[in-house]
Formats: sequence, structure tokens, C-alpha cells
Amino acid sequence: MINKVVQSLNGHEKIMEATDFPVGLAQRVKEIERLILEEIETSSERSVRCFGFVGMGGVGKTTLAMSVYNKLHRKFEKSCFNLNTSATVANDSLGLVAVQKNILANLLDRYNDEQVHDEVHGKALLSSRLMGISALIVLDDVDESQQMHALYDPLRSSLGPNSVVIITSRNKRILEWTAKVKIFDVTVLDKEMSERLFYWHAFMKPTPPPELEEIAGSVIGACEGLPLSLKVMGSHLYQKTDLTYWKESLLRLERSENKISEVLKISYDGLGSDAKEAFLDICCFLIGEEEGMASMILEACYGIGLSLLAELSGRCLISANADDDGKGRRIRMHDQIRDMGRDIIRKSIRNRAWDKETANNILQDKKARSSLRGLSITSHIRFPKGASHCIWLPELRILVVEEEEGKTHEKGLCPRDFFKNVDCGRLRWLRWRSAPFKKLPLGCLSTHIRLLDLSGGSEIRELPMDMLTNLRALDVSGCRKLKGLRPSIGRLTNLTYLNLSERDDITFLPQEMTRLSCLQQLIMNHCTSLKVLSFLPTSLQTLEFKMRSDKPEEEARLQSVNGPLPNLRKLILTHCPRLQRLHLEATSLRHLDLSGCGGVKELDFEGFSSLEHLNLDLCSSLTTLDFLPSTLHTMSLSMDVNQCGSLQSVNVQDSLPSLQELIIRWCPKLEIIQLDALSMKRLFLEGCSGLKELD
Repeated sequence: MINKVVQSLNGHEKIMEATDFPVGLAQRVKEIERLILEEIETSSERSVRCFGFVGMGGVGKTTLAMSVYNKLHRKFEKSCFNLNTSATVANDSLGLVAVQKNILANLLDRYNDEQVHDEVHGKALLSSRLMGISALIVLDDVDESQQMHALYDPLRSSLGPNSVVIITSRNKRILEWTAKVKIFDVTVLDKEMSERLFYWHAFMKPTPPPELEEIAGSVIGACEGLPLSLKVMGSHLYQKTDLTYWKESLLRLERSENKISEVLKISYDGLGSDAKEAFLDICCFLIGEEEGMASMILEACYGIGLSLLAELSGRCLISANADDDGKGRRIRMHDQIRDMGRDIIRKSIRNRAWDKETANNILQDKKARSSLRGLSITSHIRFPKGASHCIWLPELRILVVEEEEGKTHEKGLCPRDFFKNVDCGRLRWLRWRSAPFKKLPLGCLSTHIRLLDLSGGSEIRELPMDMLTNLRALDVSGCRKLKGLRPSIGRLTNLTYLNLSERDDITFLPQEMTRLSCLQQLIMNHCTSLKVLSFLPTSLQTLEFKMRSDKPEEEARLQSVNGPLPNLRKLILTHCPRLQRLHLEATSLRHLDLSGCGGVKELDFEGFSSLEHLNLDLCSSLTTLDFLPSTLHTMSLSMDVNQCGSLQSVNVQDSLPSLQELIIRWCPKLEIIQLDALSMKRLFLEGCSGLKELD
């Protein structure tokens, strides 16, 4: 009777966080949106459309692209925003493959993250797997023709008719070489818009105080209409009332040939000592890191984390933006700000190394080695001869080593051998993914380590728990050669984050897990051998147990989840067909995802008095949804019931008067839906051919 009903007032938003004060954006976005839609509707060709946003660094290309993306993405079947393409290619060991993977993951419903072998293979997958998909894709900061060939070329040949690809770049020529690209020149702000943007960041109001009006106008003029300069300079001068301070800042600007670089340097010079160190750490090691993890790393190094991130964000030197899928906030930094920070290190401080060149320059210098605070390298590089005499790195806080498969190892001293003999007694964060060693190198053993990441299938066979009692975060996902979880895990009483994903060697959780009184987040995705989740610490706030829907041979054996979890806020148990019931008391639970748990026939929500979001996709054994308790009547519940083939009725009229969102898809046996529509913001029904009554 009813195959598809859509009522959406405030539906799911897949948005990018563009800017907190969008000066001058609205008119630009409206005009570009009109031109793009007009191009699609009036053109006789139904091919992929490409639009280029071109302009100098700091002019606002990325912000403009984010805003256009937010306006248009709902008009397409799929969408994907690839932020900082060039930086991703340069900093990620996978290079262009990382960007190709991101596009595939966002556009395909079922995608195995491990299937892209190299750049050529990635191009082939983009060409073959995306055929006919209507998509909006943004490739931000593309600066080389190789990136165009690896990303845009296969998209142009595979995406469905009227798909749109937006590319931001400083290099107009690489876009002009590409056929049928409509280019928009992104120009600087005019005087009025420059004033509005600067005043907002400098004074938090539309007009300056009279005594600063003249000097503020001079500073605005020196920023030459560049949004990045106006934001950073305004934030630097915020709450500064001393006219002399303003004049000195203006003088530095006027004397500099590179205005934007000087603006950034002025803001950096105004930071406190810890904030400066944190800023440089982010420039070299933490861009793209999840916000919570970045905070833990900074706290391990300086005793504070969130407040440092807040200070740098307040000065517009960093931002924390949600991923394209909206599932997490990651640290972002404009590439010109990043380059300024790295330039400071190269020319003066020389205490951090983020690639082969900077590592070699520092490690062959005895004085520089003694002050080295952070080192990020790939495993295949070889250290200079002078480094062989090094026995101590007294200031090293951060060590990141990325293993690269298929790379030819050069002759000389490799990182693995180097750290066998070098004492890093003050190390705080060690990330050595896919590590080739069976035991941690002696030089890396330190009671000061707070974060240890050995994920990615490391050869590690044992961990010295007695030396790691100060750990806050431990990631041993994929480390199957550890052979289960030993009782010694109970010694890590300071642990707040534990990732045990991809561990089919784990068949049970030891009782000693209950001793982890600080543990807040436990990730156990793809642990196929685990049958029961029990002995969970009561401090737990997030528990994830996801399985792959596209790999039936890896079917989860999980049958039950037990225990009182009074602090649990988020529980994700997906694609666990043997799971039938939850034996939980979780009064703080707000998010419950049981999608793909086809064995669940009934649910007892008596202990879930705070539930706000419920996902029951593919729970095919459910027959009714009238079991929701009256305790939820004050809660806003977002419920997604997708492909529940046996579902016959939904009754949430009395128990959930605050229901805001209901999505039901492909439930052909569903006949009756009774709901209270007063609070409803989004109703989506699709494939419900048997529906007779909607009340």
C-alpha cells in the first residue's frame, strides 16, 4: 500500500564543519550552487562534472568547498570529502592509496579496507567498483598531476551521470590540463568583509572600541583580505587593549614581505612555553589524530591536554573537525600553519623529526640528538653513521615508526636495531605499527610510557606489564601472536583506552579485567573467537564489538554480554548472529547498535532508562516493537529499523512521546505503525509494501 514515505525536517546530516563565522560565504556558496545545479540540469551531456576552486593559500578554498558540500551532498546518492589530499599523501605511509581507500569506504556500502594493494590497484577499483553511483566528491588541496591521474581520472570514467567532483588547488595549471573542468577563482575578501571577520575574532562584536578603531583598520589592511591571516591575527589580538602591543604587531606585519607567514609567526610567539611545544608536536605528529587521543598524548608530555588544544583552537591555529562520516573529531591544521611550525624547527629549534630528511639531519648531530623530543620515521630508512654512537635520547617523548611493506631496505643502521641499544627513558608515546620484533626493544622500555600502539599485526609475543603500569592507552589490535589476554592485564590499573580488535586468539576475558577501574573505552572489533563478554570493569563508557558483514566466514561466536555497567554510554554489537539477549544493567546507556544481530528475538529495556539512539538494522527475528518501556517517555529516541523481515507492528505512541526520528526500510510484513507525531522530525519508510495503517 505504501512503498515509500519521507518526511524530513531535520534529518541525518553528513556535513563538514566549515567555519564558526562564515563571513562572505553565503553569497559565494549560493552562486556556486546555482551554477553547479544549472550545469547539471541544462547540459545535454550526462557525464561527471568537475569544478575547480583555485586560489592562493589562506584565501578560503577549503572553507568554500566545505560549505558547498554541505549544501549539495543530500542531492546525491553518496558523498565524500577528502580533506588535505596533499598532506595525506605526504604523511601517510600508504600515500595516494589512503585517499583511494577513503573514497571507496565512503561510496560503497560493503567494503573491505584491506583490499587496495597499491596505487594502480586503487585506480582499477575506483574505475570498476563505483560504476553508476551518483556521488558528490571533494578532493581538497590537490597540487600534483599524479594525484589527478590516481584520483580524478578513474572517478571521471566510473561515476554515474550528473555526479560532481570538486577539486581545490593552488595550482591552476593541473586543472586546466584536465578536460571539461569549470574553474572558480577564489579571491580575497573585500574591505567590508575583512572588517567583519577581523572584528569578530579580535573583539567578538561587529565594531571595535573607539580607541582601537584606527589601528585595527591598519592591521586589517596589512592582512590583505586573506581570511586565514584575518582570523589568526584577530585571535592573537583578542582581549589585548594595550595600543603599544597593537602597534608592535602591526610593525612586524608591515616589515615582512610574506604577510601571512609573519601573521602566523606573531601568533606563535604569543603562546606560552607549553602551548608552543604542543603546537610544534601537532605540526609534526598529531595532524589527523583523533581529538581524544591527541589530548592524551599532550597530557602525557605536559601534564595537560584539553586546555592546550583549546588554547590553540582559540587562536585559530588548529581545529577539531568531525570526520566525513560524523563519527569522530580529528585535529586539523592549515598547511601554511603546519609549514610555519616545521620551518621554525628546521631553522632554529631542531628538536623534532618527521621524515627521513629531518631525521638524518638531527641524528647525525650529537647536540641535536640530545634535545630530540619527537621522531616519526618509516622502518625502511637507515640512520646516518654518526647515530651508531648514540646511547641515550634523554628528551625523546614521542616515537612513531611506520612499517612499509614492499620497501627495499637500505644498507646501514635500521630503526629496529638502533632502539635496541638507545635509552629512551622519558618516552611518553610509542607507536610502532606492524612491529617486526617479538619483544619491545630495550631502549623503548620506560615506566613513563603513557600510550603504546603496536597495532597492525605486530610480531610481538609478550608485553612487560610490570614496566607499563602507567599506561593510559594500549592498542594491540591485530597482535594475534600474543596468544590471548593474560591475567597480567589487571596490572594496568591506569588504563583508560584498550583496543583488542582483530584478535581471533582471544577466546575469553580474564577475571582480572575487572581491576581496570579507570578503563573507559574497550574496542574488540572482529574478535571472532570470543563467545561471552563478561568480567567488564564498571568504569566502562564505550564498548565496541563490530564484525564484518561482507565476510560470513568470520562469523562472530558471541552469544551474550553480561554484567553491571552503570557508566556505559555507548554499546555497539554489530553482525553477531548468535547473540540472542543482553544481560546488562546499563542505566547510563544512550547509544545502542545491534544491527546485523539476526538472532535477537526480544529485548529487555528495563535497565536502559537513558537510551536515546537505537539501531536494529537487519535484526530479522524481531516481530514487534511495542516492548519499549515507559521509562523512555522523556527521552529523544532515534530508531533505525532496517530490513527487519519479520516485523509486523510498531507501537511507540504512548511510550515514546519524544520520539524524533523513525526509519523503517524493507519490512514487507509490517502492517501497523502507531506513533506520536508531535515531536517527530524525520519519518522515513521504504519497501513497506504491506503497510495498512499509519496513525
